[in-house]
Amino acid sequence: MSSSAVMLGGMSDASHTRSEPSRDRPPGGWPVALRQLDLRLFERLGAGYDAHPAWLPLALLTSRWSWAPMLALLLFMAHDSTDGWKTVTACLLTAALAQWGAKRLARYWRVHRPFTQGLSPNHLGHSLRCGFPSTHAVVMGFVTAFMATGLPEPVMVTALALLTAVTGWARVHAGAHFPLDVLAGWAMGAAAGLMAALGLIGLGLLPG
Repeated sequence: MSSSAVMLGGMSDASHTRSEPSRDRPPGGWPVALRQLDLRLFERLGAGYDAHPAWLPLALLTSRWSWAPMLALLLFMAHDSTDGWKTVTACLLTAALAQWGAKRLARYWRVHRPFTQGLSPNHLGHSLRCGFPSTHAVVMGFVTAFMATGLPEPVMVTALALLTAVTGWARVHAGAHFPLDVLAGWAMGAAAGLMAALGLIGLGLLPG
């Protein structure tokens, strides 16, 4: 897999035995009210052990491979002009920084993933690395906002946004993230992508 693919994209699942999560002690110092909200949203979405067998294979496929159609969309947006290649290259390079930042924030906040708390099997064979914010959500939110600002092609940007949304659903459904991991990741990524694109345009490094 290429470095760009890794960017746009452990522990094996030893047991599928369901255990009751602790509802009175937030992991990693997470505020109790937000912890309870996350649990309610997770349950309402039918995620983890409640994942529907008809939807779970799609969620797993999307979680693992959504980087591929996103990369294809970016290449399509870049293919017909020098400005397009310049914008997409800048997007990928700055998104790598966003990915790095998201992982550092996850280490700082130490919010554990659903499958580590008895809420889901580890369907994706994910590592024990903490999950807030979702790195997938940060990077995909960043890419969507950056491209919407730097190369605003409505159809392509809409496709990027839809792919970002479906990937967020898939990561929650598969038990890799809580809903707030994804929502916060989208917000952080989109804000960073917008600022990065506007900054590069303002410096004259990208076409306005």
